[in-house]
Amino acid sequence: MRFTTIFLLLTLYSSPVLAQRHIEGKVTDTEGKALASVLIAIMDEGKTLSFTRSDEKGKYKCIVPQNVSEAGELLFRKANYKDCKLRLSKSHTPQFIELERKQYFLKEAVVKIPPVKAIGDTVKYNFKTFLQSGDHSLEDGLKRLPGINVDEKGTISYMGKNIHQFYIEGLNLLDGKYNLATRNISSKQVTGVEVLQHHQPNKVDKKEMTDNVALNIKLASKARLKPFGTYEARLGFHPDNVLYGAGGTAMLFRKNFQMLSTLKLANDGRMGSNELYDHFSSARWATSTDKILPLLSGSKPPMQKARFMDINNEMFSVNTLHKLTEDNQIKVNANYSHQHQKNNYDVVSFYPSDQQDLYVSAEQFDFMQNEHRTDMKLNFRSDKEQRLIENELALRGQFVDANSSVLDADDSYFSKQNKNSFGILNNFKLIHKVNKWKYQTESILQYSDTPDNTLDIYHQEVRGNQQKLRSHTFQTEESFTTDYQFFKELSLSIPLKYTANINRLHSKWMGDSIAINGLQGHDMCFSASPKIEYQTQNRKFQTTLSVPLHLLIQKYRNTAQNSKLSFTKAYANLYAQLYYVPNGNIEWKAVTYLNHSYGDMMDLLTGPIQTDYQTIRTRSGIFGKYKNSTTNFSFDWQEPMYFWHFTADASYGRSFSNTMKGQEISNSDHLLTENAVDNTSDKFSLSSALSKYFLSWKTSVTANASYHFRKSQSIGQQRMITTRTDGYLFRGGISTNPIEQFSANYQISYARDRMRQEHSKTHADQWRQYLKLTYTPLPRWNISTTTEWQRNGSTLNGHRSFVFLDAATEYKLKKPQVRFRLDMNNLLNLRSYRYTIYDGLNTYNFQHRLNGCEILFSVIFQ
Repeated sequence: MRFTTIFLLLTLYSSPVLAQRHIEGKVTDTEGKALASVLIAIMDEGKTLSFTRSDEKGKYKCIVPQNVSEAGELLFRKANYKDCKLRLSKSHTPQFIELERKQYFLKEAVVKIPPVKAIGDTVKYNFKTFLQSGDHSLEDGLKRLPGINVDEKGTISYMGKNIHQFYIEGLNLLDGKYNLATRNISSKQVTGVEVLQHHQPNKVDKKEMTDNVALNIKLASKARLKPFGTYEARLGFHPDNVLYGAGGTAMLFRKNFQMLSTLKLANDGRMGSNELYDHFSSARWATSTDKILPLLSGSKPPMQKARFMDINNEMFSVNTLHKLTEDNQIKVNANYSHQHQKNNYDVVSFYPSDQQDLYVSAEQFDFMQNEHRTDMKLNFRSDKEQRLIENELALRGQFVDANSSVLDADDSYFSKQNKNSFGILNNFKLIHKVNKWKYQTESILQYSDTPDNTLDIYHQEVRGNQQKLRSHTFQTEESFTTDYQFFKELSLSIPLKYTANINRLHSKWMGDSIAINGLQGHDMCFSASPKIEYQTQNRKFQTTLSVPLHLLIQKYRNTAQNSKLSFTKAYANLYAQLYYVPNGNIEWKAVTYLNHSYGDMMDLLTGPIQTDYQTIRTRSGIFGKYKNSTTNFSFDWQEPMYFWHFTADASYGRSFSNTMKGQEISNSDHLLTENAVDNTSDKFSLSSALSKYFLSWKTSVTANASYHFRKSQSIGQQRMITTRTDGYLFRGGISTNPIEQFSANYQISYARDRMRQEHSKTHADQWRQYLKLTYTPLPRWNISTTTEWQRNGSTLNGHRSFVFLDAATEYKLKKPQVRFRLDMNNLLNLRSYRYTIYDGLNTYNFQHRLNGCEILFSVIFQ
C-alpha cells in the first residue's frame, strides 16, 4: 500500500512537468557573430508570459507556458539591433535567429552648466549664461556678472575691491591698460570669467595671505586657434560739428603667444576713449614742474566727456607677450595717443572776505588742450616656485600745449601754455627662497626731464606776465628684504630701503618785476621696517606689526633767493593690521597707522609762481612737518553661490601740520600762501553696500550709503577760518532681464554736501535718476532708450532740473558678422548744465556748455 501511494504522488507531480515545452536556439548578427544578452520573451496578446537572455555564445533556452494561445510570439530584442518576432512553433527544432543592426539615436538631453562655481578662492562664472542680446563686448558682459562692477573709466572691481591683476588665459598681457581688452574683445569669444581672491601673482609668494583680487578671462577654443578682431566705422553730426570715427583691433591668443594691436581715430569723443588708461599706474612720472605749474584744464562736470567737450582722438597700441618656457616670458607694450579737446563754461565764485561776507566773481572760460603722448615697456619675467626674476624698461614722452580765454567782467585774458617732458625708468626685481629664508631685492632707476613748461598771459590782447619752468630729476630706489620663517605660523621680515633724488629746478616769473627761483641739491632717505607677521596654518587669521624707521637727509639751496635747506631727521612710523577670514564668505580687517613726513625742496620756492591769469602761489620758506594717523575697520560678507554681498567700512583720521594754507582775494588777483601756523584737521567716513542677484529672474538689486566729515583750518583775508564740511550719499539700483526680449536698468541716488564756516552755512545737493530700457523684437534687432534726470543746486544758486534722453537701434547680420547701429544722443537738445562744488574755503557754481543733439551711424565688423 505504501509503494502504491508514493507511485501515485510521483505520477501526479511529474505529469505537468512532462507536459511543458522548451524552445532553444542561438542568436547571431548578420555576419554570424554570436550575440550575448539578447532579450528573448514569449508574448501573447501584448503580455509577457516568460523571458530569458542569451549567454556569451548566443545560446538560449526558454520554457513555453501552458496557457499560451495559438497567437503566441517569440520576441528577440537588443539595443542597436532591429526587433525580431516569430510565431511560436509546436516542434522542438532549435531556432537560429539573425538580428540586423540599426542606427539608434538617443533622445535629446539638455546639460545645464552651473552659472557660478566656487572652488577654494576662485569664483568661476559661466559667461554666456548672463549675456543679453545687446552685450557685444567683454566689458558689456562683465557688467552683467553678479558681484562685478565696471565704472565709466572701465575700472573693474569685485565685491567693492578694485582688481589687482588682469589675465587673459592666465597671462598678463596688458598690465593696467586692460580697457584695450575689455572694450575690444567680442563677448562671443569669451566662455568664462574667473575671480581669483587672495591672489598672489608670484609663485614664490603663493602661500602668503593677501586680500588682492585678480580677474582671468577664459576664451572660446576657436578664439585660441586663429586671429580675430573688431573693426568699426562711424559718421554723424551735432549742431556744431560733423562727427567721424574709424578703427580696428586685431588679436591673437595662443597658449604661448598673445598679441593685441589697435588703431583708432575719431572726433566723436567716444571711440578709443580711456582705452589707454592705466588702472595700476603710480605717480612716478610726475615731475617737479607738474606739481608747481599744472596744465591749464579747467573744471569738468560729472558726466561723459563727449557731452560737453569737442574731442579729436587718435591712438595706436601694440602689445605682445611670448611665453618662452613654462616659467619665462617676455612682453612688449607700445602706445601712442594724440588728443585735442575743447570745452567752455561760466563760473560764479564765492570767497570769504574780511567784512564777514562773501566776495563774488563771475567769469567765462574757453579751454583747449592738445596732447601727444607715447610710452613703451619691455618686460622680462622668470617666475618659479623658489625664485622670481623680473626686469622692466619703460620710456615715456609727453608734448602738450593748452590755452584758455577768460572774460572777467569787462576784462579779457588769454593764457597759453607749452609743456614738454620725457622720462626713462628701469625696474629690476629678484625674490629667492631657500628653506625658511626668503630674500627680495629691487632696484629702480629713473630719469625725468621737463625742458620747458611755459605759461604766457595776455591782457586785452597785450602780452603781460610770463612764467617759465624747467626741471631735471634723477631718482634711485634700492631695497632689500629678508624674511625668516620661525615656523609655519610666524615670520619676521626686515625691509631695507635707500632712496635718493638729485634735483635741479629753475623758474622765472616776468610780471611787474622779475622773480627767479634756482633750486638744486639732493635728498636721501635710509629706512628699515622690521615687520613681524603671524599667520595661522589654515590661513584664516593674520596679524602684522611693522615699525618703519627712517633717516632723512636733505640738502638744497635756492641760488636766486639766497636760501638754504639742510635737514637731517630720524623718525619712526607705525603700521598694524589684523586680517581675519573665518571662512570663504567673511573677511574682517582692521588697519591703523601713524605716518610722519617732511617738506622738500619746494619749501624754498619763496619767489612767486603764477599758475593762471589771476593766481600766484608763494611759499613761506619754512620747512614743512606733517603727521597723520588713520584707523580703518572693514567687514566683507559674500555668498557667491547665492549672489549675496555686503560690505561696511569705517575710517577716522587726524593730521597735523606746521604750515597753514591761506588765500588773499582782491578784485583781479588771487594770492595763495603758506603760513607758519600749527594746525590740525580731522576726517571721518562711513560706508556700506548691499547687493543681491536673483538668477531665475536675471535681476540684480544694489543699495549703498556713505557719510563723510572733515574739519580743517586755513587763513582767508588774514584771519583764521575753521571750515567744517560733511556730506552723505544714498544710491540704489535694479537691473533686470526677466524675458529674453526685454531688459531694464534703473538707478536712483541722492547726495548732499554741506559747508559751515563762522558766519555762513551753505549746502549743495543732487537728485539723479537713470533708466535704460532695451527691447529685442527680433533676435538680430534691438532698440534701446536711456533717460537721465537730475536736479541739483545750492543755497547760493537755487535749483534746476536737467533731462537727457538718448536712443539707439541696432541690427546685425549673421553672415557676414556685421552690426549696423544708429545712436541718437541728447534728443532734447540740452545745451547747458549746472552744478556746485566746495573747494577749501570757497564755493564755485559752474554752468557748462553742452554739445546738443547728436546723430551717429556706425558699422561694426566682428
